Amino acid sequence: MAKTGRPPKSREQHKLEGTFRKDRHGEPDQEEELNYIVEEGNFPIHPEIIKGDGVKAWKIIAERALQYPKLYTWGDYFAMVQYCQAIYYISKAGQEEYFEIDDKGNKRVSADFKAWKDAVMVADRLSQRLGLDPSSRAALNFGKEDDKKEDDFSEWRV
Repeated sequence: MAKTGRPPKSREQHKLEGTFRKDRHGEPDQEEELNYIVEEGNFPIHPEIIKGDGVKAWKIIAERALQYPKLYTWGDYFAMVQYCQAIYYISKAGQEEYFEIDDKGNKRVSADFKAWKDAVMVADRLSQRLGLDPSSRAALNFGKEDDKKEDDFSEWRV
């Protein structure tokens, strides 16, 4: 017989939303703790591969994580690194010419522009996943009322 309706939420999702109940979502001895990035009020230093504006983005993420210590787990770390690298590449590629002229004198879009466009799309998707824009934070229920205004990441959003 096929099961209908929504799939059940995982224990981690219930814990993040604050709806976890031991009697409904697992045995007490099976309960697992989430490994949050913020430990004892500290956020990890950015990896050496992040440079330029990527470091600025990392610092903004760190401030947000310290403000909401249970917002990010170590499972989000790789996405944070990817996001900051994309921000660095966007700022670097934004200084290049977007068009090049071929041998016949025709103007065409450069490969750098295509790579920049891909980096923008990746950064946008990761910013939504990490809750870096106001609508994503509202969905996570971690935002404050003033988060609906312009935020620190708006300069990189397209």
